[in-house]
Amino acid sequence: MSFYQLHLTPQMKLLALDRHDVSTFDMLGQTMGEFALSEFNEESRKTAHEQPVSEPGVRGLRQRKGLVSKNLLGIAFMKNSRFWSLPLVLAVGIFGLLPTGCGGPRVVQDEWGPGVLKRHGTVINNEQTGEWNYWYATGAKEATGSWVHDKQDGLWTWWYPDGRIKQSGYYQGQGIDLSNRSSSPRMGTWRYWHVNGRLQSMGAYDNDRQTGAWSYFTQAGVPHATGFYNLGVKDGAWTWWHDNGQVKVTGRFSNGMKVALWRVWDEKGQVQSEVNYTVDGKAIATPPPPVVTITAPPPALPPSETSLVAVAPPIVAVVVTEQADADVVPATNPATDKVMSKPAESDNVASTSVSLSPTVTVPSLWTTNQEANAAKIIRKYTTGSWGSDTGYDAKSFGGEGDRQRKDLLGKPLPQTRFLSAEGRALDIDELSKKGPVLVVVLRGFSGQVCLYCAAQTTAISKAIQRFEKSNIQVVVVYPGPVDAIPSFLQAVRSLANDPPPIPVALDVSLIAVRALGIDDNLAKPTSLIIDTKGLIRYAYVGKTIADRPSVEELLTVGYRLAQERK
Repeated sequence: MSFYQLHLTPQMKLLALDRHDVSTFDMLGQTMGEFALSEFNEESRKTAHEQPVSEPGVRGLRQRKGLVSKNLLGIAFMKNSRFWSLPLVLAVGIFGLLPTGCGGPRVVQDEWGPGVLKRHGTVINNEQTGEWNYWYATGAKEATGSWVHDKQDGLWTWWYPDGRIKQSGYYQGQGIDLSNRSSSPRMGTWRYWHVNGRLQSMGAYDNDRQTGAWSYFTQAGVPHATGFYNLGVKDGAWTWWHDNGQVKVTGRFSNGMKVALWRVWDEKGQVQSEVNYTVDGKAIATPPPPVVTITAPPPALPPSETSLVAVAPPIVAVVVTEQADADVVPATNPATDKVMSKPAESDNVASTSVSLSPTVTVPSLWTTNQEANAAKIIRKYTTGSWGSDTGYDAKSFGGEGDRQRKDLLGKPLPQTRFLSAEGRALDIDELSKKGPVLVVVLRGFSGQVCLYCAAQTTAISKAIQRFEKSNIQVVVVYPGPVDAIPSFLQAVRSLANDPPPIPVALDVSLIAVRALGIDDNLAKPTSLIIDTKGLIRYAYVGKTIADRPSVEELLTVGYRLAQERK
């Protein structure tokens, strides 16, 4: 056969599995010229089908290795081949087995099963580059978008399994400092659709934080809510509607906290309750209620709407006029002497199935490079050492130096009551009465799953019995949109085989993060240990997104504090 008619058998493809991708052989088309991959002979087909392709992942793929000499020789003596092709084929095979660190471009083509694509794209210098496509196990297209140096960039679009558009918008992977980010930020206008094709929500992002006016619609196309965001938290006037178009709730937020007058209406338009809130979210008695006239809700876009053009979402005007004779409706939560640290997000007065802060995750949890290094990172977070395999440079994990935030030591936790991911109240003050409490504040994410957050949680989860034996309780605080929780738990489960046996507290409006002074894109990774008096005795604040203390260090400090109690 000629140089451009080289036959590569399915067994050659399987040789690439030890390097975490199914079709590394495709890089030959970019590094040694365009090879025409001809039809396979029947024997090769049968052999390939007898060896199912496993899904690439953190643990790596360890397929049969005894195929090398047999298949490389078999390729050379295929029908119409010539003896001189043997050296070339051997060279090609050896080249395909070289480590990925060589830096040349290679094509990754993972499959759900024989002939069913899962993802396809190019990797250069171990970084995903150019257009990548993703498919469901059914073969339907799931997503498409571009990567630049392992960061999403430009337009990305997702579809539901039936082909209807799901979500679309732009990432900015270039021109910004990504040294302290695990994923690119969403920028500009994004749109999200219900499974029936109707628009679900639309609004803008600035550096991955919701900003300005956002509008939301039900699956029936009825306006559900409209309101304003500032730096990712609710800020300004908000209005919700019943399914029949009647106003349901009106009020204002300030930095995520309810302020001023809030009203709740029934489906017939009658006021059900009124509550006034101070600037710190404290409920007080209400003054005589004014008459509120609300303009017609914004019209929903038609089901066929799939335009990606940035359009400013409609704004709902609220006109307030005074009425001195109106009856006074007492506050549902009268003022108390002590202001409880209750996060605003725990009030479900306007709860709904329509997500107010949609989370977008890549179909594959992480990039191919992150998948290959996850086990090393977990080991680092467990022991504090890389061992014989450094994996990442020390600088990306913070380097040397003290991480203790001296200004936090000896002070109480600014917020002690949280809502858990399971919907239950979680009081750290109560937990600390039983023994030291390790509070791990993750950095959060609203796009690609944070590998470091999942790896740290996995390392702690695997050592949870050691923490319990030392009488140390553990709480993970997740900052940011609650919609990201399922993806986070899925990520931890993929690394640890089980869901984390640790309660996850929510800080949706970043109230605790700001009070601690650890706000960043969402939050700086922080580990706090609270003693039995409710005081912070250990405050590790990471210098980078990957900088986190080891399990061994946390156990040592926690055990010492537990002994002090005795």
